[in-house]
Amino acid sequence: MPRKRLWHALESVPGLTTVAAEWKALAVPDHDTLRSFLRPNGSLAASYPCRQCGCAHEVVVHGEDDIVAACRCESQCPNIALTRSDIILYEVNRSALGKAVASALGITVDEAPVDGLHQTARIGFYSPFAGYRFPVLLTLQYEPDDMRMTVERLAATVDAAFILLAPTAQLLSPATEDLLRRKSAMFISLADALDADEVGKFEALPRCEELLAEFRSRHVPQADATSTAVFFPTPADAEWKDVTIRFVDGHTVAVKVKDKTGVYHYSQMGMADRRNTKPTKQWDLLRDFVEAGGLFTWSHRNASKKMQKHRELLAVRLKDFFRIDGDPFEYVEDEKGWRARFKIMPDS
Repeated sequence: MPRKRLWHALESVPGLTTVAAEWKALAVPDHDTLRSFLRPNGSLAASYPCRQCGCAHEVVVHGEDDIVAACRCESQCPNIALTRSDIILYEVNRSALGKAVASALGITVDEAPVDGLHQTARIGFYSPFAGYRFPVLLTLQYEPDDMRMTVERLAATVDAAFILLAPTAQLLSPATEDLLRRKSAMFISLADALDADEVGKFEALPRCEELLAEFRSRHVPQADATSTAVFFPTPADAEWKDVTIRFVDGHTVAVKVKDKTGVYHYSQMGMADRRNTKPTKQWDLLRDFVEAGGLFTWSHRNASKKMQKHRELLAVRLKDFFRIDGDPFEYVEDEKGWRARFKIMPDS
C-alpha cells in the first residue's frame, strides 16, 4: 500500500523543520521511510510538542542535563523532561528526496532552484524519448495560498509544458488545477503515485504510469500532422553509435536503438516524394550507404555533384526520425567521403 502518512507529514510542518518526536508522530507507520530523508539542521528547538494538550511547550534549558518542556497554556500539563538530543531540529533533505523521487519516475536528475519560490525546485527532466525534455518540479508547501502562488509563478515563468509534483493534492484548489490545465502542465500527487520501502526507495504505482502516459499523449506526437512520417522511440541517452539500420527489402528497414526496435517503411521515415509517394533521393542514398559498407565516396557508381545536398537532407530526415543530436555522418578526409556514425546493414 502507498505510504500516505509519509506524504501528509511533509505538508504538516511549517518550514519542513521540527524535532524528531514530531516527525515520528506525524509519519507513523511510515516514519522509517521519512527518517531517511531527514537531517539535523544545526539548531535546537525553542518549543516541543505535547501529546496531552496538543500545544507546543516552551523549551527551558536550566543546564546541560536539565532541560524541560514547560506548558504555557490553560491545561497546565506537567513539564516534560528532555535531553539535548530531544530538541535537535531535523529538516527535510529536499535534494535527497528529489533524487529518490526522480529515480522512481525515470527522471534525469538536474537540480536547480526556482527564483522567487520557497520550497520549490526543479529536480530534473522527464525525457520519454530523445528530443523531448520536460522540466519536473517538486514543491513542498504548507498552505493552499502558498500552493496557489507557486503554481501562478511557475505558469508565468516556465515556458515549456512541465510536470509538478507535490506530496498530496490536498492543497490544490479548483482555480489552481484549472491554471495547471491551461498551462498544459501535469500535476502528480506523490501519495497516489509512489510506494516506498523502509529504506526510502520509491517505486512507481500504476496510477503514476497512467498519468505519465497521458502527459506523453499530449506532448509527444506520434506522427507529423501533414504526412505519414513517424518518429522512432529513441531512448533519451542514445547516441548515433547505438543505432542499427538493416534493410529488410527495398522499401523497409528494421531499426534497433539500444533496447528499442521497429520496422519502418521509407514513408514513415519522411522519405516519400509527396508528388508520387515514391522513395526520395535520400532513401536511395541511404541504400547506397549500405552498398558502400557505410562509407560513401566519390568512387561510388552513384556519386554526383548533388551528393552533398542529398547527404545533408538525409541527415535532416534521420535526425527528425531519431531526434539524436549531432550529424549522423562524418567526413573522412583520407577517403574523401562520408561515413555513417550508425551501423547500416543489408538484408542478411
